[in-house]
Amino acid sequence: MAIVQIAVHDALNAIEPRYPTYAYHGAAPGAAPAAAVPAATRDNLVRLLPPATAAVEAAYAARLATVPDGPTKAAGIAAGRTPAAAILPRRDADDPGAAIGMPCTAGAPAPAVYQPT
Repeated sequence: MAIVQIAVHDALNAIEPRYPTYAYHGAAPGAAPAAAVPAATRDNLVRLLPPATAAVEAAYAARLATVPDGPTKAAGIAAGRTPAAAILPRRDADDPGAAIGMPCTAGAPAPAVYQPT
């Protein structure tokens, strides 16, 4: 979730700079934040949680349907997708098992043995 939120932060900060950025240092003045947030979220979740792709895509489409079509929407989508693409390579070497204190290896079902879902 931190990866997703970093992308959202950097997307919103590109639209209205307020804070130091993490992975993306571009600018997107005039882009629609209502399109940037779901775009950044979608791009990361689809990559990080492939089994949830259908649900993520449905939520993304529903959210974007509420944003009026036009150049600000298109700019907002780009403003979300670009930071999402910038953060992912920086976190490729992360070990999600270490982050939650469990190894991410399949093992025999037993108490305290992580089972990949």
